[in-house]
Amino acid sequence: MFDQGFLERTRQQWERFSPAPLTKQDALEIASNMAGLLKLLVKINQREKLLEDSNGSIGRKASRDSEGCR
Repeated sequence: MFDQGFLERTRQQWERFSPAPLTKQDALEIASNMAGLLKLLVKINQREKLLEDSNGSIGRKASRDSEGCR
């Protein structure tokens, strides 16, 4: 599923935050978990957009988003 070079870079990056050396299996688990997290975030975002579209609250979201820009 993941390229060996990608897993090695993943291992090196995340090892900085680990008290012990990480294995390739650890890197595979990290990469799989991160991919799963990203898929979940995309799914949540898509559902929120569907709800906003069906509730007609697009205008409310736009005004809410612009409040943080002040």
